[in-house]
Amino acid sequence: AYQNQTGTTGNALFSNLYTDVFALYAAAWGYLPQYAAGLPFNATNNILTLNLEPGYYDDCYADLGWTVSNSGANADGAWARVIPIGTNYADQSSNPDFDVTADTGGFCFLTGNGNGGPESYDLDSGSSTLLSPHMDLTVYADPYLSFYRWYSAFNSTTGADTLSFYLSNGLQTVLLRTLYPDDITQHQWYLETFRVADFLVPAANMQFIALANAGSPESIFECGIDLFSITDGYAPGVGVPDIATPANRHLQIAPNPAGNVALITAPTAVTAVAVYNLQGQRIQYYTAAGTNTFPVPVQELAPGLYPVQCQTANGVFTGKIVVLR
Repeated sequence: AYQNQTGTTGNALFSNLYTDVFALYAAAWGYLPQYAAGLPFNATNNILTLNLEPGYYDDCYADLGWTVSNSGANADGAWARVIPIGTNYADQSSNPDFDVTADTGGFCFLTGNGNGGPESYDLDSGSSTLLSPHMDLTVYADPYLSFYRWYSAFNSTTGADTLSFYLSNGLQTVLLRTLYPDDITQHQWYLETFRVADFLVPAANMQFIALANAGSPESIFECGIDLFSITDGYAPGVGVPDIATPANRHLQIAPNPAGNVALITAPTAVTAVAVYNLQGQRIQYYTAAGTNTFPVPVQELAPGLYPVQCQTANGVFTGKIVVLR
């Protein structure tokens, strides 16, 4: 494999290439990456061109300038761009052994990664912050921010081992969502999507932030980020399979809209239910007795839209409750 970086003109010179057929990948922050295979290269055909369109899309295959800031974090548990090395604890995945499979290459951002047991390369203390390069979102009519995240926490103390997502416009930083150790979507790559205008007015100097905050050395705590993108309008996964909530993973909810109680129905037995507001904050959490239905009380909720996640023996199912009075 050959790697190089272009100059200001967008050209890169490779020396000592053999006559062969190549695949070419080009990426830059603020542009959509391009991948082309089957490109012949020889003495007479020695210029290969890829044109990049403006946009924001990072599958982590190239280093596009994300930065890491640590506060008391152990060095082998801080955010890094890596190819995952999987670990397991209590028969569940702690560190993933693969990135999001629909993107190019095998790289993603993880908090710690290496050969050894699950406790060897996790975030044990302090915090580690992953910051995107700046984005000009004023060119979008209605920008949505999407990414896949990995979250896994074992043996955590109350309020510790959290993963929080923020959005900044250079003057103000707002919380998108915080994940806690009892989150029901752990141990998998899970799609998160946020409408920017629900949190901040789209600006020319915006930045995405992922903050992993560890609790104690006794816990086993891993986080990941992959396939980050901005789309104009709601487009989860940017054309790749929405592995978090495929069509057969939606809940039945009735009545909907609801005023007092919304009954959710899943294909298999429900073990836990979580309700969120549009800021990504969990506002209700219930453990269930093991039937495939669960009544969610909504009489104390203000009118509006509330995403709901339901854990079952066959994985996570999702839906949205509309509260109306």
